[in-house]
Amino acid sequence: RPGARAEAGPCGAAEPGVGALALAQALETLRAMAAEAVQLHGGIGFTWEHEAHLYFKRAACDELLLGPVHRLRARAAEEAGLFTGGAGGSGEATGGPVTAGTREAVDV
Repeated sequence: RPGARAEAGPCGAAEPGVGALALAQALETLRAMAAEAVQLHGGIGFTWEHEAHLYFKRAACDELLLGPVHRLRARAAEEAGLFTGGAGGSGEATGGPVTAGTREAVDV
């Protein structure tokens, strides 16, 4: 929604990672709904006789342009400091660097 503001944190600043999480949710929903629209309309859903295929193609292009959902969620977790012991941390949770396996735990 235009002009909408992110949730304010304790000091009035936006919470880190809110934008990436919102984008990830929107991309995931767009992809799922576009695929369901094509399934719902059957053969006509992927022809020029109906616009459903345009939404499906738009969802695929948006994911290529903006990045996969799991990376957006990992970025949000990193910005929020979920695996680092605090916001804006150095990427070390227990003395070692955050590994790819740790970041994959964010994508539920």
